[in-house]
Amino acid sequence: MKNIYLFLLAIVLLSCSNNDDNSQAEIETNFFPLEANSYWTYTNTNEQGQTKDSLFVVGTEIISNQEYTNLDAQIPRTGFMTVFLSETALRKTETQLLATGNLGIAPVDGLPTIDIPITDFILYDTTFPNGELSSVTNTIEQEFQGIPFEVTYTLSSNHVAILIEDDFENGTSSSSPVTDIKLTLAITALIEAGPITIPVPILSEQEVLTAVNTYVNNIGLTYSEVEISYQLEDLSGLGIELPIPEEGMSSATQILDTFSIGN
Repeated sequence: MKNIYLFLLAIVLLSCSNNDDNSQAEIETNFFPLEANSYWTYTNTNEQGQTKDSLFVVGTEIISNQEYTNLDAQIPRTGFMTVFLSETALRKTETQLLATGNLGIAPVDGLPTIDIPITDFILYDTTFPNGELSSVTNTIEQEFQGIPFEVTYTLSSNHVAILIEDDFENGTSSSSPVTDIKLTLAITALIEAGPITIPVPILSEQEVLTAVNTYVNNIGLTYSEVEISYQLEDLSGLGIELPIPEEGMSSATQILDTFSIGN
């Protein structure tokens, strides 16, 4: 998480040095244009190197009497937010960007993808409220190598900071939302021993993924930093060995390269 904290500290310092009165900042609301034919390209960087993603608007659909915009991405997709945005449908209100769909996340190496349905999950709110924007919690059952698992997840989004940018030549300021997406997991194996089922904790409840995202007026998502970290339970005393890594830690960034809105 060190890189995320340094990034947020830089935002705070920038805000303080460029604008002593944040209340004067001009708040824009079009932080993710969804016009037809819009596209964004990103450079993704992680421990394995760099890849490129291309995200683009492909059309609209009606969900529960509301119009949503569909985005798609060229395969392979490697950026977390490229996957998130291309697997969900988006719509905007005057102040919010909302995502609806079925999101597949696989933060623990070797375990199956977790499918998380979301409805009008708030990605940002230009009123800049403190704390949580959206949260969804559920318990599901999955199977791994013939063993049933119980997975409890919480996916949340939160307001993190405000990025202030001043145009001194024109005497104006703009405020950009910085928000995060967090995934908390708890995983329990259900071991059958004769007529009874014994729950064996595999992953105690912990925050395994955090994605901090910055949106800029009339552009969209410009920066994303993702941290994944987890520690499985030590099951050696029970004579159980899982064919997956006992711990994981990784980080990745996604930076906007080029974009075109509505051309």
